Amino acid sequence: MRGDFDRAAEIVRLAADFDWTWSRDDLDRFCAAAHWTVTEYRPLHASITTDLDIVKPGGRAYLDVDSVEYIDFSVTDRLGKQEAESSELPAVWFRGLSDRLVAELGLPNRRRETELRWDLPAVVIVARRASRDNYVAMTSPQYRAEQDRIDEDLANRPDEQW
Repeated sequence: MRGDFDRAAEIVRLAADFDWTWSRDDLDRFCAAAHWTVTEYRPLHASITTDLDIVKPGGRAYLDVDSVEYIDFSVTDRLGKQEAESSELPAVWFRGLSDRLVAELGLPNRRRETELRWDLPAVVIVARRASRDNYVAMTSPQYRAEQDRIDEDLANRPDEQW
């Protein structure tokens, strides 16, 4: 089982320096710059093959009619369900990923036990530890702000509305 933290750090640096417009054209431009391949387009998402050194090097792009909302990609292998229940590997991987991304981007704007977030001028980068793997998402600041507003509205909703 492995993770490719160095390549993930190179990709987030590329994303931080990329000339984002968040139009659909950005997906092809970013993937070309990263040496990735878009393998399938659908109306609201695309599948990506990355060059990270893991068993299933893949990612996804989430699309709107005329824009890219976010791109995420796997940084580690994915554990089986039973293996994940008894393993500390996702947490170990997340520490390795976190250390590498902090070295690349500096301290995150937001930090949780299973998530680091950098709000950069043209892209929001989030590293996450899931129960079975780790991944990174590169998000449009506008889309992320919309999601933050939704999250805040839900958090402030009185309990009786649920």
